[in-house]
Amino acid sequence: MRKSTWVAGVLLVTSLTPAGAAVLCQKKSGAVFVRSACKKKEMALDVSGLGLVGPKLWVRVHFDGTTEDASSPQITVSHNVSGVYDVTFPQDVSACAPVASVHDTIELLATPSLNGVSGPTVVEVLVRNVGPAGPAEYADADFSLVLACP
Repeated sequence: MRKSTWVAGVLLVTSLTPAGAAVLCQKKSGAVFVRSACKKKEMALDVSGLGLVGPKLWVRVHFDGTTEDASSPQITVSHNVSGVYDVTFPQDVSACAPVASVHDTIELLATPSLNGVSGPTVVEVLVRNVGPAGPAEYADADFSLVLACP
């Protein structure tokens, strides 16, 4: 239990550190430290082998379905109905876990779904009004979508 807590702490510190600012360094004893650069006799660990590399598939979408920014220029968005967005990725994402968030409001909820109806490369994002003033109707909104893939 103690070892897993320590590793989780290192992972948290690493994830909060800006990219390129920190490395994991291992002493001969096996102890691991987060540093800006490894000391003599320490070896830099390859974090990609530990699964510490951040999301590779992401997109920021405007309310009208246009893409603000994306991890790949091959990611496309189709938006034909209010509050419904189909995001197509350049690879099979059926084993990924999608997470979406609406920008600038707490009264809208973005729900991503890998429903498979449109194929294994498409994530459907539904944006709904969940505020106290109105019913759960679909609404257009800016949102971000990130996929955590194995």
